[in-house]
Amino acid sequence: MKYCGFFLLVSRHRLDKDEVLPNYYTRQTIEQIFGFAKVNNLLSLRVHSDQSVNGYLLLTFISMVVFILIRKKLQPKVTAERALIILRNLKAKIYEKEVIPLESSKKVKDIFSSLNITMPTSWGI
Repeated sequence: MKYCGFFLLVSRHRLDKDEVLPNYYTRQTIEQIFGFAKVNNLLSLRVHSDQSVNGYLLLTFISMVVFILIRKKLQPKVTAERALIILRNLKAKIYEKEVIPLESSKKVKDIFSSLNITMPTSWGI
């Protein structure tokens, strides 16, 4: 104990001691996601009005929330980044009035299963 340090968290809100660390780690996760967004140029703002900035930030925030949810559902089988790369290879035939997805690989089927997604046999246009 002589060489141990202290870890102090300050909050404006009253929290039970059981809630402190989970809230801290949630904050840390959010910071990591914003770091991911910066590295992948999601937060490079090239807009000219406040309305455009607000819309862009809303879309970026929604995409990060979806990314977090995908990551939680896929762990520890596959990373969210790897899953998105695998799903990028999903192909479909596009006709005048419908879209028919081509046969999915086992990896794609496993990802859809983990995310509780049922792949439709066709979509109307």
